[in-house]
Amino acid sequence: MANIKFSELPQSPDLLGLDYIVGIRDNEDTTFTNYIYPAAEFMAYVTSLSRKMITVASDGTEITDSWIDGKSIQAIITNSQSYLLDVDFTQAGDTLSGVGISFYTSQKVLLIA
Repeated sequence: MANIKFSELPQSPDLLGLDYIVGIRDNEDTTFTNYIYPAAEFMAYVTSLSRKMITVASDGTEITDSWIDGKSIQAIITNSQSYLLDVDFTQAGDTLSGVGISFYTSQKVLLIA
C-alpha cells in the first residue's frame, strides 16, 4: 500500500467486534510501542469506565455526592468544558472542590472515575 495521509483514508463502516484499533503507547523513556487492539476489547474497556451524570444541588465551589466516595474522580465534564483532578479540582471522600471553578444549582455534570 502506498503512503497516504490519515485525512485521505476512507470513512469506515460501523465498528464491529472483528475490527482492530491501532494504538501507540508512550513508554515514558522517549520510545513508543505500536499495538493492535481487537475492537471488542477496546469497546469493553470504554464501557467499563465508571461515570455518572449528577445535578449540582447548590451554588458554590463544591460538589458532594455519595457515588463519589471510594472512587478517584479523574475528570468533570460540563458546559462543553473538561476539568481535571489536581488541576481544576481536588477530591476528599465524597466531595469535589473546584480550584478556580464554581458550580451552580441544577447544573448537569458528568463525573468520570
